[in-house]
Amino acid sequence: MLAVKWLGNIGSHTTSDKFSKAELLDGFEVLEKAIELIYGKGDKRIDDLANAMITNKGKPATK
Repeated sequence: MLAVKWLGNIGSHTTSDKFSKAELLDGFEVLEKAIELIYGKGDKRIDDLANAMITNKGKPATK
């Protein structure tokens, strides 16, 4: 997560430093791995949540 933090710092606190699309995608890969480690790949609850968000076009699901 420290690697992603540094990308965020560059994006929000500097005006002269820029990073490439490839570097940004690398950061997303690192973030994706961290999320997999925290929540587990194929976590049914997360899958259900994502599917509900897609179905409701981002709106909260009604309960």
